[in-house]
Amino acid sequence: MRIKLSILAYLLTTISYTQEICPVEDVNVFGGDGQNIISWSEPGNPFVSMFSLELTTDTYGYETSWDLVDEFGTIIAEEPSGATCDFASNEVYNWEFEIDPGSYIFTIYDSYGDGMYDGCY
Repeated sequence: MRIKLSILAYLLTTISYTQEICPVEDVNVFGGDGQNIISWSEPGNPFVSMFSLELTTDTYGYETSWDLVDEFGTIIAEEPSGATCDFASNEVYNWEFEIDPGSYIFTIYDSYGDGMYDGCY
């Protein structure tokens, strides 16, 4: 009995806890002419994750907008943040945001409703 308790005491004092940052889970993509929606779930962990977005506008950049919404419908980020879109055509834009673990929906919009021209995203 003394040996079992010694082994148990040794294991309890030598166990270390680590937290791995896991990739996103349950990724879904829904496409359409007026918008493309990507949704995913983040695994629960105590760390924030970096959300990186690179957007290449099409020939009609002024028709493009996007938003990132959490599972409660709260807008986490959006562009343009004003009433009018100011994206230039055929340009690359980059954003980075720290987001908490949870589920999110990213939506990109085309105000004219005919989709992105020439395969840009």
